[in-house]
Amino acid sequence: MSLIFAIACAVDPREAYRTGIAPETPLPEALESCERAGESADECLASAVGNHSREATAEHCERIVAERWRAECYFALGEAASFTGDRWGALAGCGQAGRYYDECLYHAWTFELQRAAEGSKEAVEGIEKARPVVAFWSQIETVSPNPLELLWADWWFVAHGLAMPARLSSCDRLPAADQPGCQSGSLTYVRRTVAERLFRPDLPADVRDRICRGDVESLRATFPNAWVPDPAMDAAALEGRDIGCAAEPRRPWNPSFHPRALPAVP
Repeated sequence: MSLIFAIACAVDPREAYRTGIAPETPLPEALESCERAGESADECLASAVGNHSREATAEHCERIVAERWRAECYFALGEAASFTGDRWGALAGCGQAGRYYDECLYHAWTFELQRAAEGSKEAVEGIEKARPVVAFWSQIETVSPNPLELLWADWWFVAHGLAMPARLSSCDRLPAADQPGCQSGSLTYVRRTVAERLFRPDLPADVRDRICRGDVESLRATFPNAWVPDPAMDAAALEGRDIGCAAEPRRPWNPSFHPRALPAVP
């Protein structure tokens, strides 16, 4: 009888894994199922937390043995916290995200900038909402070369993307101290918009070739409503084309992260 009972209760690890990673499986059941997923238990647990990151906790991530999957689990928690505006929760999750630390922080401040930009008809309208976001995240000491400039550049990229077209002339409506950053950020928005399209792996080869051979007029047609024609904006678009068409892809607008410097030993 006990043998029959054991056979009846046996769980196929593959089926347990499939149940655990299914988005529709509630978190408690998913975690329980993942524990029976054999060698795939850690991966399963990370996926389950990712599917239910807003209700999961650090305790769930601590169940994971493998560093890679535990880091991914904390990455999900950090992202979830940033979605809700919980900055300290985002920092706590990202701080435990190991290899995903940099990406986690980048996502966290990007989500906040997106929320600050929502609802504005022009990018310049949301600048007051952006100030506390930029002020907070630019305090991170592991970001270089200049966290404050980088965060403002990211703000203009996000804000213009949600309130197209970008108008360089709109910067004139801002206080004098904000105008240089607005102008620089608006030009970077155009460069980045063009280059990032060219970086996309799903971009058909013939489309990429057409963009790379194109002039300002063809770029305007390829990116309709992205920016209001202006000599400086058009020049930035051509620069973005050259960056995106180069043999060695580079993203000069991306942040660089480095280990925090330790205090000198007396």
